Amino acid sequence: MPQTLFPPDWGLLQLTMVPPGDFTGRGFLPFHRRCFMPLTHAQITRFLKSVHPYDALPVAELDTIAPQLDVWEVERDFSVYDHGESLPGLFLIYEGQIEVTDENGVVVSHLGLRNSFGERGLLRDGKAVTSARADAHSVLLVLPPALF
Repeated sequence: MPQTLFPPDWGLLQLTMVPPGDFTGRGFLPFHRRCFMPLTHAQITRFLKSVHPYDALPVAELDTIAPQLDVWEVERDFSVYDHGESLPGLFLIYEGQIEVTDENGVVVSHLGLRNSFGERGLLRDGKAVTSARADAHSVLLVLPPALF
């Protein structure tokens, strides 16, 4: 069951307990961490202006999208999502590196700054057709499915 804490300087921190013996992709800690990092709307808008196809949108549209994005700060080896899970949205890498694997664990791609992932699952039924794991400390922008 997720536990939510509100540290004064970190934003929202969600801890999810991992079943005993299930440490795959999560290091040897009994939980993994996903922080909701504060980025200003101006920072998000400026970033989106540097990424295609968002760079082609009018500024007014970007100003509408920016506040609707979640910002995840994840540590190395964090499992962003696993094959078959419901996707919370389209992921856009603001900082860091993500490894994407297929259902057999074969590496499909290594992604970095300005790359996006999760679109194939969103285009189908909203379920992940791949798995994604942080190769390094990463900051991800998550575009809700309704905006995708």
